[in-house]
Amino acid sequence: MNIWGWLIVFGSVGAAVGFTLYGMGTATLQPSGQIIDIGKILMVVGVIALAIGFVAWKATTRSHRV
Repeated sequence: MNIWGWLIVFGSVGAAVGFTLYGMGTATLQPSGQIIDIGKILMVVGVIALAIGFVAWKATTRSHRV
């Protein structure tokens, strides 16, 4: 697996973990600002990494199937 594949994997996992942490931080009676901030950062960075990895992977793979 090349670097773009790893970027896709880590980006999707990071975005999912960030979404979960954000939900955990907001779903309590006393919202935790630190968990909410970490969740937001992980979501944004994960989605960006996923998008960059996907675009780069599509650009470097063959477009026709043999």
